[in-house]
Amino acid sequence: MTPEIRSLRLRVDRGTGKDGRPEPVRRWEVRPGEVLAVVGPTGSGKTRLLADVERLAGGDSPSGRRVRLEGAGVAGRDPEALVARLSQAMGFYLDATAGEFLRLHAEHRGRPEPARLAAEALAAANGLVGEPFADDTPLALLSGGQARALMVADVVLVSACPVVLIDELENAGIDRLRALDFLLAHRVIALVATHDPLIALRAERRLVLAGGAVQAVVRRTAAEVSLLRRLQADHARTEALKDRLRRGATLPASPRPSRRPS
Repeated sequence: MTPEIRSLRLRVDRGTGKDGRPEPVRRWEVRPGEVLAVVGPTGSGKTRLLADVERLAGGDSPSGRRVRLEGAGVAGRDPEALVARLSQAMGFYLDATAGEFLRLHAEHRGRPEPARLAAEALAAANGLVGEPFADDTPLALLSGGQARALMVADVVLVSACPVVLIDELENAGIDRLRALDFLLAHRVIALVATHDPLIALRAERRLVLAGGAVQAVVRRTAAEVSLLRRLQADHARTEALKDRLRRGATLPASPRPSRRPS
């Protein structure tokens, strides 16, 4: 991690909930290398929170929150160069292949060696999906999971934005645990809105929203770490079964529960 990245800090000062009252959590912050889960019922304000962070709101959004990204090299830069967001609904309007899209984006960003960077991003995207796709695959032919994997790789490697926001990663059709590991490995500041306990517990901290307000910042407990291990084991078994089904294999009958002698 470079000194510039290491110095970054995303800081959010409270606004108000839907009832107009100040949020219970006065201030929270995130540093590089952390995935922060954003949890709460549907309609609790998760998407509004991500929108505030995306535009680095200065108290001028419906929530009134103030969002600042502090650190070396931040002053004066466009928020679009600092924050990347993947929403639940995705679509491409560019008549190009996956490789062309990555190379064009790298050139537009002024990144060195755009062809090499595009190849790296394509390989990373293929590491997040069960069915790989090629450099010459048209964007219009990508599945939902392939498109989401392409964009995850793109925002981290090509856009190189220090802050990445993802709305409901579990609905992306990609390997969500590999995607989280990918974000962590590249030391970005990541906020992931989720309803999935597996994703929520992979984060060391989570924001709890209700009524449009951040109600609490909860740190993962030792008991939750133990639960996470069991959930990950279940996830691995489920993914293995999915892979067998995709390949046309039949599944073994589940073992019958043993009966204890009466």
